[in-house]
Amino acid sequence: MDIVDINLIDASGNTLEYDFEKQSGVFKLLGICNEGGKRLFNPNGKAINMMIISPNPSDNNVNIELYLIEKRNTLLRVYSVGGQLYDELDLSNQIGNINLKLNTAKYSNGLYFIQLQTPTIIKREKLMIMK
Repeated sequence: MDIVDINLIDASGNTLEYDFEKQSGVFKLLGICNEGGKRLFNPNGKAINMMIISPNPSDNNVNIELYLIEKRNTLLRVYSVGGQLYDELDLSNQIGNINLKLNTAKYSNGLYFIQLQTPTIIKREKLMIMK
């Protein structure tokens, strides 16, 4: 690794003056858990744990495109703004590109949240239903 510059930034985004001593060299990153796939990076260059919802706003059917890298304890849930659980799908045994069709005919007009929960992240996206 060739270290060119180091800066410290405070909570306001301002650069702090500090005299660093830089030393380039070789390092080994320890302690990465590879269970269920590499979690810190993807060698194929795809976004990790991607979730695309379309159309959004929607009327009766929503397509959810996922790219998952972990193969256990993965749930996709749909919540109302008030926190009521509308749907839950167990995706624990799936990995890679996944395309789901969610029938939202039973949903009322309004804002919902789609939550993807894997062993290492929780990701939420908004879903608007307009009929």
